[in-house]
Amino acid sequence: MIAKNDIVARSDIGKIRVKNEDALNFFTKGSRQFFMVCDGMGGHPGGEIASQMAIEYLETYLQEHTAHSQPVELLEGALLHVNEQIRKFGQQHPRYLHLGTTCVMVLVENEQLYHAHVGDSRAYLVRKAELKALTKDHSYVQSLVDKGVISTEEADQHPRKNELLQSLGMQQILPDVAKISVNLQAGDRVLLCSDGLTNMLTEEEIRQALIAPLELKGIVNRLIDLANERGGVDNISVLLFQYQPDQSTLSMIQEDTQQMPSKEGISPKRTLLSVVSFLIFSAFIVLLYLQKQQAWEADLNKMQSYADSLKNVAYHYKEKAETLQQAQQGAIQSIRDHYFDSFDSDHYRLYGLLRDKNKEFNTAELSLRYNIFNTSAIKSSETLGERWFIVPVKGLHYVKEGETLTDIAEKYYTELADSSLVERFNPDVQPGKFIFIPFNK
Repeated sequence: MIAKNDIVARSDIGKIRVKNEDALNFFTKGSRQFFMVCDGMGGHPGGEIASQMAIEYLETYLQEHTAHSQPVELLEGALLHVNEQIRKFGQQHPRYLHLGTTCVMVLVENEQLYHAHVGDSRAYLVRKAELKALTKDHSYVQSLVDKGVISTEEADQHPRKNELLQSLGMQQILPDVAKISVNLQAGDRVLLCSDGLTNMLTEEEIRQALIAPLELKGIVNRLIDLANERGGVDNISVLLFQYQPDQSTLSMIQEDTQQMPSKEGISPKRTLLSVVSFLIFSAFIVLLYLQKQQAWEADLNKMQSYADSLKNVAYHYKEKAETLQQAQQGAIQSIRDHYFDSFDSDHYRLYGLLRDKNKEFNTAELSLRYNIFNTSAIKSSETLGERWFIVPVKGLHYVKEGETLTDIAEKYYTELADSSLVERFNPDVQPGKFIFIPFNK
C-alpha cells in the first residue's frame, strides 16, 4: 500500500488560461489504490466541467465495481462508462455537445501496477534513473510517428500536435488498457500528468527532475515551475507517487539450522514425553480459553452498549444539525433585502445551502443546473449520511402569504420558465420562510 506521504498531487492554472480545466484525484478502496488525471478539452465549452465529471463518475464506478472485477476489466469498464455519461450529458445540453476530456489512470494492488488512458495525458515510470513512458498519445501526430512519417522531435513542433483522435465524450472510444501489469520495485516513481507539462518540457528534462535528490513535493513544484517558466500556455497537472514495499509484512520464519534427528534416532521414551508435554500444553490452552471466554463476553456486552450509545449520539447530532439549519434561516433574515444580479469572476457574493439527501448530484452537474461559472466555487460535505452543497446564488427571497413560484420568478428572471430553478433549489417553499434564488442563464 502506498502511504499518503508518498503521494503528491498539484494542479496549476498556468500563465495564459483564465480557468483550470484539469482535474485529478486519488483514493483507496480495499487493497486497491487509484490515481487519475483528466484534462478538459481546451477551446470547447465546459472543458472544466468535462474533467470534473470524469473524475467524479470514475470514482463512483470504481468504488462500486472494484470488489467484483479484475483490474484490466475494471479500468476498461470505468472509461467506457464515463465516456457514455459525458456523451449523454452533451446530447441533453446542446451547448455542451462537444464536451470532452482526456484521462490517464493507474490502479495499484500489492506490487502490481495497471494503467489505462484515453487522449494525450500521460503516465511515466522512473526506475533507477531511467524514464519509461507507460502510455502513448491518442493524437494525430503520434499516428504519424508510429507510421514513420515524422520523428519524435518533429512531432513536438508539428502544428497539429494538439489534435486528439480519442477523448472521453466521443461517440465511440477504444480505451488503451495495458493487458500486462508492471511489477513495481522499491523506489519506483510513477508520474501522471496533463499535456500542460509534456508540451513545455522534454522527456529528458522530466527525467532529470524525477531523479533529483528532492522530496516528492519539491519535485512536483519544480516540474510545474519549469513549465510556467517556458510560458505556461496550458493548465499543468502533476500527480507523483513513490512505491515502497510494506515494511509491516511479517518476515518468514527461519528454518532451524540444526540437523533434525532421523526417525530411527527417536526413542519411545522421548516420544512419550513429547506426547505428554503436548497434552499438558493443550489442557493449558483450553483452560486459558475458558478463563478468557467470560471476559470476552463481558467485553462484547460493553461494545454493544457503546454502539447503542453511539446511535444515540448520532441522533443527537442530527437534531443539532437541523437546529443549526434553522438558525441559519434566522440569520438570513438580516440580509433578505439584498440580492445580486451579477458576480465578479471567481468571487461570488452570496451562497445557498443545498441538501442532497439521496446523493443524486455532483459539482459538475450542479454548476450546469444552476449556471455557476466556476465549478470550484461549489463545495460539498457529508454529514450523518447526507450530502450538503454550498452553492453560489443570485439572492434571497422572503416568501409572502399567497405568493406563487411564478410570482417569485417574475421578480428575478425575465423568463418565467426559470421558475423551475427556484423550485428545484428549494423543494419546500412555504410562506414566512426565506428561499434561495439561483442564477439563471
